Parts: sequence; C-alpha cells; structure tokens
Amino acid sequence: GQPVGSVQAVELVTVGQRKGLGLAGGGAPRYAVDVDLATATVTVGSKRDLLVDEQPVRGLGWAAGPVDGPVLVQVSAHGTPQPARIVPVADGVDGAGVVVWDEPQRRVAAGQSVVAYEGDEVAGGATAT
Repeated sequence: GQPVGSVQAVELVTVGQRKGLGLAGGGAPRYAVDVDLATATVTVGSKRDLLVDEQPVRGLGWAAGPVDGPVLVQVSAHGTPQPARIVPVADGVDGAGVVVWDEPQRRVAAGQSVVAYEGDEVAGGATAT
C-alpha cells in the first residue's frame, strides 16, 4: 500500500514482470501483480502474490460445443497445461467466463491467450482479462 518506485510507461508493464520496475536491490524479488491503466498504478508483490484460484476470460469459444467438466488449460506458448474447469458467466457479454484452476496458478496478463485441451485436441479458447 506504499509507493516503492515509479515507471515511465505503465502501459508497457505486464503482470508477472520483474525487470524494468526500478526495484533492484536487496530483499526478495518483486513482481508486477496488477496493472491499473486508469490510475497509472502498478502493484508489486512476491511471486506468491501472483497465484490465483480463478482467471476471468472473454471471447470464450468452443471447437465442438461447451465442455462441462475438467480440461487442461494452457496460458503460455511454453507453459504446461494445467487442470481446470471453464465456467461461462451466465450474463456474459462477449463470451465471458472464468477459468477455475484445480491448484492456484500464476495470474495471466490481460490479452493473453487461454487454450483448453481435451487430451491432445483443442477444445476451446478465450482471452484473459
């Protein structure tokens, strides 16, 4: 809750970023855990602070219809798919939904692709918000 530094371009900071935050020095590494463009605020915290139980998404689409059950979800081109469920939001605009992780996962930066798999086949996808 206290200012610890500043960045020149908040819009260039992404969730999970560690470098370029102007926070070098002793102590545990700090990461960008939230970026609020409206207030030009970057919130920093520990690696543990990046962990979330759910990830909101938009633009949810399914290859062969919604999957009502567990899937593997990959959020990075080099990431390992993780067990989760994808729950559409009832009044969802723009295909809104929530990825509910079986185990807490690192928060995903807004705009990142979120891809669901059933076995080796793509079941659906969305964009992190």
